[in-house]
Amino acid sequence: MVPARREPARIHARRWIIATLDRRRYAEAFHADGRGYNERDYAVRIVYGLEAVDPPLTRSVLTVGNFDGVHLAHKKLLEQASALATESSAPVVVLTFEPHPLTVVAPAKAPPRLSLTDDKLRRLDDAGADIAVVARSEPGLLTLSAEQFVEDVLVRRFHPLHLVEGPSFGFGRGRKGTPQLLSRLAPRFRYEMHLVEPVNTTLDDGQNAMISSSLIRSLLSQSRVREAARCLGYSYGLTGTVVRGLARGR
Repeated sequence: MVPARREPARIHARRWIIATLDRRRYAEAFHADGRGYNERDYAVRIVYGLEAVDPPLTRSVLTVGNFDGVHLAHKKLLEQASALATESSAPVVVLTFEPHPLTVVAPAKAPPRLSLTDDKLRRLDDAGADIAVVARSEPGLLTLSAEQFVEDVLVRRFHPLHLVEGPSFGFGRGRKGTPQLLSRLAPRFRYEMHLVEPVNTTLDDGQNAMISSSLIRSLLSQSRVREAARCLGYSYGLTGTVVRGLARGR
């Protein structure tokens, strides 16, 4: 169960707002739907681009990942982050990436996405995020070493009191960064690292599997829609534009 939404902590005299950049241009760069977002649509505050985290946050409870589909394992991360945020009077910050980093570093290996940016942000909002930062997946960011990524991005931009991640989290050049590295760096950068246990499910064939975006993609590719919904925590749907067909069904 997601803890009740609290009032976001006052973390800077300047009020956080959505970055005043052309939302359509950003949406196109992120392969989103171009509609843009505003504070009437979300309780979560959305920031486009790491450079828009300016001035940096003074404190946060931070979780980082692609969050494709925002499934039950993702929601468990947000539950833990929300509990820590309540204790430390800091906002829950989600750092996510658009498009999926593999589309930049290894396009042939890039997975089909489960959710568009719009849907992902709405579900992160529902799961308890206070601030969602959408970073552009670009070579300058993705080729940082794991330690550089922690120091130059996570610490300097967000000053986390707590980092919350799952056991399969990887980051930095070649995904060399691991939760174990985050734990080793914690004393140096004065944050606490929290490793959240995986969420498992029993599939219809009796297999016990760890819930992940990869598992859900595999299930959907096999038309095992009911099992995919069980992992997501909601019924899966597709978003697209309806176009005129050949009118054969008249």
